[in-house]
Amino acid sequence: MRSTPTIKVHILTFCLLMSASVTLAMPTVNIENDFKNINLAPFIEYHEDTLGQLRLQTVSTLPDDIWITSKESTLTFGFTDAIIWFRFDLHNQTKTVKELILQMSYARFDSIEIYLQQSDRVRSFKSGKDHPFELRAIAHRHHLFPIELNEDETATVYFRARTSGAFNFPLSLWTQDEFHLVDQTVLLTHGAYFGIWLLVIIFNVVLYSAIRHSALASFLGLIFSFGVYQVTSLGIGTTKFWSRFPELFDGTMVLSMTLAILSLGWLCNHLLDLKKTNPLGLRILQSATYPSLLGIVAYPLFGYAGVIPFLYALTIPVSITVFTLGIHSALKGNRLAIYSSIAWSVLLLGLVLRALNRFEFIPNNFLTEQVLPTGFIIMIVTLSFSIAAEYRRQSKLQLSDQDHPSEELEDMVSKRTVELEDALSELSQVNETLREINTMDSVTGIKNRHFFDSTFKNEWRRASREQYPISILLMDIDHFKKVNDNYGHLAGDECLRAVANTISTTIKRPADILARYGGEEFVAVLPYIENDNAMFFANQIRERIEASTYIADKQEINVT
Repeated sequence: MRSTPTIKVHILTFCLLMSASVTLAMPTVNIENDFKNINLAPFIEYHEDTLGQLRLQTVSTLPDDIWITSKESTLTFGFTDAIIWFRFDLHNQTKTVKELILQMSYARFDSIEIYLQQSDRVRSFKSGKDHPFELRAIAHRHHLFPIELNEDETATVYFRARTSGAFNFPLSLWTQDEFHLVDQTVLLTHGAYFGIWLLVIIFNVVLYSAIRHSALASFLGLIFSFGVYQVTSLGIGTTKFWSRFPELFDGTMVLSMTLAILSLGWLCNHLLDLKKTNPLGLRILQSATYPSLLGIVAYPLFGYAGVIPFLYALTIPVSITVFTLGIHSALKGNRLAIYSSIAWSVLLLGLVLRALNRFEFIPNNFLTEQVLPTGFIIMIVTLSFSIAAEYRRQSKLQLSDQDHPSEELEDMVSKRTVELEDALSELSQVNETLREINTMDSVTGIKNRHFFDSTFKNEWRRASREQYPISILLMDIDHFKKVNDNYGHLAGDECLRAVANTISTTIKRPADILARYGGEEFVAVLPYIENDNAMFFANQIRERIEASTYIADKQEINVT
């Protein structure tokens, strides 16, 4: 009877331990039938390896209580030189095999190593600036990792990540079809964004040839340098260019940020005419912007990690100074100051929010990521037309003050107007070409799913209205996963291109539409074709593919 209290203590201790183990269990993401994508940040635990000496074997045995559960919608750690480990579980609750894509969408990262523990095996992938681009599991501007889960299978995922810049880790999980569909939409958005950027640059180059003013020169410098910063920060060009020159990638980031800060200061000075109207303000502006030159000087000595925090911090006083000087000049009646303050207010707000986010004063959210590019587009469009309108108004005032307006000046203005109209016509053609490029599938070279979805609706309505037949072929390569498993993803992509080319040689009427529908799926729309003729085309395609031998990555591949 005396042992009863001891037994009760042991039972209580056991219950507490069991409760603690449940509380500290690794977070699990459950994959269900209707799963498309999910933000993984709320499901992740992380541990900072300040010494940089931990390896997977050690990390996987660390006690649960040293892991920190993420509570934010996006993982951000500011500027840190620590190596950070992340972990979470994936569980496939469905009765089918799930092919997923793990995406880390912050393009500028030094090193990412992922370890995937499934059953009794561990798979690893590497990505980031410190690893050859050819070793990436999926060639993409973002860091993508393929995951395949069998029926009712659980996988444990470990990340080992390090960067010399701001440590942002936006991690998400997608089905393959959903990722490619959304990625095409993102590419269309980027195409529109940088199409506007290109149009405004050309417009201002033409305008500068007509009105050679220092304000336009500094404005062009700001447009170009900030646009280059956006290109690098979004990772655009990684698959073709930046992956070959990783050091140039960092140097371009530093150079573009420095030139953007200087150009913003010069633009503010010239638009507001600070040298005449506010000499003290000009000195304050110069003291805020000129230190950015130290970034270029210090980069060879201290590298990206030593310079980029300084440049981000500098954007805060620069933005506040420019905004204050603009408001001060506007209150004095300067028309260009009024236009400028309105045009660059959102951009300056975006600069301050981005800097505060990088130093972890505010969390990462929609505003910190989208206000800056949105403000940039608003500024360059608004300010371009504002500058042109204001200088045109001033030119008219100068001409009206003269008793006999110069015929030579009128002729020059007329010629420049014609040149502007011709340039805008060329820009329209360039924009049309950009739209055409964004409808192409990057792997196969045929039309993409987004183009099919939008075009097929119109074809269906036209066929219904005019009462003519229309046929659809939906084609799928048999057991294509085996091609990727046996020959690799690069060979698989080459095989997809070859199959698409074979189909294209069969379906070649101008009215026909051929597109990539999904991973290894193709779809063809055949207007004015009855079912019997459509079956003829389908069998012809099937026989040609079956009779073909494709050379992919120096290997012979036969598919059906």
